[in-house]
Amino acid sequence: MLTTPRLTIRPFRRGPQDLSALFAILSDQTVNHYLPWWPVASLTETEKFFQTRIAPPAESEWLAVCFKTDNRPIGYITLSNGTARDLGYGLLPDYWGRGIITEAAKAVVASPAVQKLAFITATHDVQNLGSGRVMQKLGMHYQYSYDEKWQPKNRLTTFRLYQLNLADKNAPVYREYWEKYPTHFVETI
Repeated sequence: MLTTPRLTIRPFRRGPQDLSALFAILSDQTVNHYLPWWPVASLTETEKFFQTRIAPPAESEWLAVCFKTDNRPIGYITLSNGTARDLGYGLLPDYWGRGIITEAAKAVVASPAVQKLAFITATHDVQNLGSGRVMQKLGMHYQYSYDEKWQPKNRLTTFRLYQLNLADKNAPVYREYWEKYPTHFVETI
């Protein structure tokens, strides 16, 4: 568990409060517009999502972002276990524009376990400028862009990849997406 002046960042729990809050986040059309899954339609789908994507062992560590005052999840931070060590996040729209995800992500990035990693990456749809601003506020640096036919939504999307070197200040740029997708380029940002 991590804390900031306003927030508690903790693992999701399998219980009615967290599943109900997770349903609110995962069912919101606005939150999920730029994410690689369809919004869930029921608590049953939320439970299945929890089992397949959040409950350990999972491909990513999922942390609930909560206000200290009620400890109810209003968003999440993820960090993949794969070679990209991809950072992700989502937040209910009622809380946008308050620096909540930036505050939570900074706490995660500053944690001793994450600081031991050579680097982390994050990607965002070029149309989701707010997500890119969070990456910049975390000190991440733009590296390159690439086009991907994004599944399951089956739409061509241009992503920007950001990287933050941590334990290895000279870590090379993560190149998997550059090599995997034939349309890649460097933008002037």
